[in-house]
Amino acid sequence: MFLRLTEPWKMTTRIVDGVVFSPYPDFDVQNHSATWVIREGLCKFGDKVVAIDNEQQLTGNQLLRRIQRYALGFQRSGIRPGSYVCAHVSNTVDNVAAILGVVFVGATVVMAKPTLVTRELLYQIKDSGCRYVLTDKHGASKVLEVRKEHRLEELFCIGDLPGFTDISQFQELSESSFEEYSPSDNAEDVIAVLYTSGSTGLPKGVEVSHKSFVASFCSFE
Repeated sequence: MFLRLTEPWKMTTRIVDGVVFSPYPDFDVQNHSATWVIREGLCKFGDKVVAIDNEQQLTGNQLLRRIQRYALGFQRSGIRPGSYVCAHVSNTVDNVAAILGVVFVGATVVMAKPTLVTRELLYQIKDSGCRYVLTDKHGASKVLEVRKEHRLEELFCIGDLPGFTDISQFQELSESSFEEYSPSDNAEDVIAVLYTSGSTGLPKGVEVSHKSFVASFCSFE
């Protein structure tokens, strides 16, 4: 299916004092945090299915509650604003909810692709200064190897595995006890670190702030 959203030949590009402006309309990012945007979006589609994988599907309200329960569990495990948590997980609804739970706590998620080999995973964890790792059964063996080379405070996993905290038990908590983190500076507070491919050298971590996340989100509306 092909959907044409715009007709670029009908757009007019502004040039002011030698500066070329985008032909697309401006939008106001405002001073919202990423967590506010995510929460409001899920509430907006509260009774509609917003997340699906091979095993389950969740409505906006269900996904928000799951995120908040994960966040509360991470808080009680010692993760705080300023903590760096490596997420080395596959693409499932629960893993996405857990990652967003880390964000709702105010910590920074370091995204490590599930296809990384142990050496690459170790590099990204050491380079970013992560002290916590969130993984699943597919990445657990690599994370245990990394722990031999780099000090990690706690390992989290969805599922019961030796050496890991099973975060599925966090879903037994009451989300009403969770207090959402509110960043003091949306332009400086980092929610995620994404690594480049490293095609011209070692991979480099690119920081994503609350403001840049919200700007990207608004550009799709």
